[in-house]
Amino acid sequence: MLLPLTLLAGPGKAEPPAYQKLLVHCQNQQPSFECAQAIERVQAKSAQSFRFSRAGPLLSIRTAHKTVRIRDVNSESDQDVGYNYLAFLPDARLHILYAQLWEGSSYVAVDHTTGRQYPMLGFPGVSPDRKRAVAFSAAGEANYDGNGVEVWRINQGKPRVEYTYGPDARDWSPTDTRWSGPSTIKVAGLCAPDMPESRSCPRRLELKAGKWSVANDD
Repeated sequence: MLLPLTLLAGPGKAEPPAYQKLLVHCQNQQPSFECAQAIERVQAKSAQSFRFSRAGPLLSIRTAHKTVRIRDVNSESDQDVGYNYLAFLPDARLHILYAQLWEGSSYVAVDHTTGRQYPMLGFPGVSPDRKRAVAFSAAGEANYDGNGVEVWRINQGKPRVEYTYGPDARDWSPTDTRWSGPSTIKVAGLCAPDMPESRSCPRRLELKAGKWSVANDD
């Protein structure tokens, strides 16, 4: 999973593009584990430095009531994972980590109130009413990563996946998401993403009467 170059820090009005600005410190390289490492180094020297610390492979995150410690695994096996601290989202009260896996990558949200960890498809963008967040991932050519869009309910102290849209990666992959109100998500995507004839196939996720549905957004 590559770090998207656009709208990383919040497809919508609730979250300012703070994370997008941090990508400047990646020196225009391909977003990757090295990019996440560069962002963590910047955060360690910023006003956010009190939120986390690193001692070699041990990453410590200071939540409201305890310190959460997450250790990198480097055993030269498919169990290897390296974590980097990216940002704290005050609207969601979540610490966001990038996780480099043996093959592919992922994200982890650490709830600031409880210290619990939640794997996420991508970097979450918070809705304008701060009740939800959207995260997405494209499988890529190697199909190492997840493929789809997750809608998270975040305003009850226990983040949970409320809706998942995950079609076959050969048919469709997301490329961006943007909130256009508290109950509508515009999703940019590609049909047949790995084929020469791939084309833009946007989707629209809508919340009506407590249920999410997906439609083509032509």
